[in-house]
Amino acid sequence: MIPKQKHLLNEVKPYDTASAVDISLGGANSGSNEYLLDGVPNMSNASRAGDFSPSMEAVEEVKVELFQTDAAYGDTLGGTVNITTKSGTNQFHGSLYEFNQTSALAANQFFLNSAGIKATVTRSNQYGGTIGGPVRIPKVFNGKDRLFFFLVYEGFKDSTPGVFTGAVPTAAERGGDFSGLLSPGSSYQLYDPSTAVLSGTNITRQALPGNVIPTSRLNAVAKAYLQYFPMPNQPGKIDGQNNYVVPNPSINSFRPWAG
Repeated sequence: MIPKQKHLLNEVKPYDTASAVDISLGGANSGSNEYLLDGVPNMSNASRAGDFSPSMEAVEEVKVELFQTDAAYGDTLGGTVNITTKSGTNQFHGSLYEFNQTSALAANQFFLNSAGIKATVTRSNQYGGTIGGPVRIPKVFNGKDRLFFFLVYEGFKDSTPGVFTGAVPTAAERGGDFSGLLSPGSSYQLYDPSTAVLSGTNITRQALPGNVIPTSRLNAVAKAYLQYFPMPNQPGKIDGQNNYVVPNPSINSFRPWAG
């Protein structure tokens, strides 16, 4: 029995099957099975299923066999999983399907919510269709009982919610004032590179008073770059980390044809 499409979509994306095939068969270690498509090995490196994952609407049968001793199957310790795809018949048949998820029905990410930032609009939409039947060319060829076709298309567009947390220069740091970094301890003390002195095998430098870089020492090019950095939007840690958080959704698009 093949599970319904919507149940599978919540767990495995069609282009990312690593977790779906990480199973143990016949008592062998996980990842030691062979996966076939219509009897042909559909494998990538590390004993994973291949990149081509047929639409559920294109699957006729999934056959799992343990302890396969046939010489035709030499890439397995545990078992084989053979996916058989559908073929055309003497009658024209087809199907359409769609599964959609939207952020309008989901809660905001925890760290975005705590920073007072609204959730980004994200969607997951998987859709497709199949058509099959006899090959017919009017007044030229009639494939009834002889030649059939089956075509399947699937589209997958996904933008998964995500969060990026990092550090950006504060307003004081943009002016050369890093005194706020001294509160955690002296490990954040800045030193003047122009005062380097070789003492034996060591180089010593003088500390910048108050951890402040003099305005005259600020590089004009660096100051110009800073205008493209966003300002902090949350307090962050005492050492300046995690003072900036923004939505960071991952976007994917997958459109396979098969026939």
